[in-house]
Amino acid sequence: MTSSHRCSFESAKNPGISEVDTSGRHPDGLCPPELYRIVADNDTLQPSNRQLHDALTLSREYWYRLSRTACYVHGNGVNPELAHPHHMLCKVPSMHGGPHTTHALHIGASPSRILCLQASVNWQLDESTVCDRARDRTDTVLLHIGTKAAVPYTLNGKDFSFWIGMESEEVPGPNYLAVLTLGWCYVLSARLLEIYGRNSAMRYTDFKATAHYESNPKPTMHTVDIGEVSDDTASWWLSVLASGEGWKAAIKQSDGGEYLTPWSVTRPSEQSLAIKWRSKDSTEAQAPSLTPLSSQKAFEALS
Repeated sequence: MTSSHRCSFESAKNPGISEVDTSGRHPDGLCPPELYRIVADNDTLQPSNRQLHDALTLSREYWYRLSRTACYVHGNGVNPELAHPHHMLCKVPSMHGGPHTTHALHIGASPSRILCLQASVNWQLDESTVCDRARDRTDTVLLHIGTKAAVPYTLNGKDFSFWIGMESEEVPGPNYLAVLTLGWCYVLSARLLEIYGRNSAMRYTDFKATAHYESNPKPTMHTVDIGEVSDDTASWWLSVLASGEGWKAAIKQSDGGEYLTPWSVTRPSEQSLAIKWRSKDSTEAQAPSLTPLSSQKAFEALS
């Protein structure tokens, strides 16, 4: 790397707003260049020198913009809006409610039957795509929607060790990714039950995490401070962080037992978690609510 390149690269660490859009939408875009368009009308196997030069120029411009954005994020942190789950969820194909054909099958090395939904996947080529295949295609697939037992998990090592976080790499904070994952297991399960309907049901069990209402927990216990929340939200956290199965999402009852959603999880009882909280609804701790949160309410509890 030459000195002139190094200087221009270093200057990108603290660019102005006009140089790098902090919203993540760079004025020139951060999408990779469509290099195939350069040789779209080429009748030979090897690209010409001019085409190679054009491809190299576009690639350099793309990686330059990408590196400048990376330098800015490294020094200033990620815009929290860019990490919002709706950016991911809006790209997930929708699942329609109504009558469905289900099958209980042994798939792969699974020791028990798995509940599957007969579904179809529709593929449609973009208008600008040059392809000899049919533009529209429909495939029949089996979608895994139920399992006979919850998936066991453990929290090993430094469960809540510090990480660089979202705001700045110079301001570390507790790592709650495992806690967010457990919350998302509930959100996805609740949403699947709401879409599927029929006799599916979500319920809290008798297993609960330890609760510290406006008190300091034991230093040896892993505690999640959820702040000031409603009693329903506190009850939800007590179930999500419980040992064993704090909640059960039964998608179908059958003669052979119940089927749980694929995101159902269970944790060994020797690992204890706790929450610290303050109530929005009352001045003293109340008995845990028995009414499970909807997927939307649970999503809001994670936000």
